[in-house]
Amino acid sequence: MGISVKRAAIVTGALAVTGFVCGAALGTIVLTGMVVRDFGIPGLGSRLPAIALAGIGYGGALGAMLTPPMSWLLLRRVSLGRAILETAAGVLIGATIALVAAPLYTIQAALGGFLLAALRLRIKRSSPARQIDAGDESAQLSP
Repeated sequence: MGISVKRAAIVTGALAVTGFVCGAALGTIVLTGMVVRDFGIPGLGSRLPAIALAGIGYGGALGAMLTPPMSWLLLRRVSLGRAILETAAGVLIGATIALVAAPLYTIQAALGGFLLAALRLRIKRSSPARQIDAGDESAQLSP
């Protein structure tokens, strides 16, 4: 059973919008961390509008571009909430590690965290231990 082109386009558009919103929020958080690391908390106030604008622009654009293909290729069988939560955690973990260890690579580490989280979800979802035999109804009904 296939999916219609119209439905695929609608789902892809919804994924892009979701990616934009999440990417904008995460981009703003990551850039805020970068500014606080470089200038301290006192330097944050006057820069906050520029940080938010850059975070929304760059993070939102990256989220809108990366979310649909990642969702279709790796996260197709993962719930949307779990995919959003775990890939966002990957972004924040990657960025935090880079802010501490290698500040020049914060953006790259955030993107790497996103990719690693998506790959982890894909591997975890497709592992043989998670699959249930179709004839075993008791296993399907138990939590």
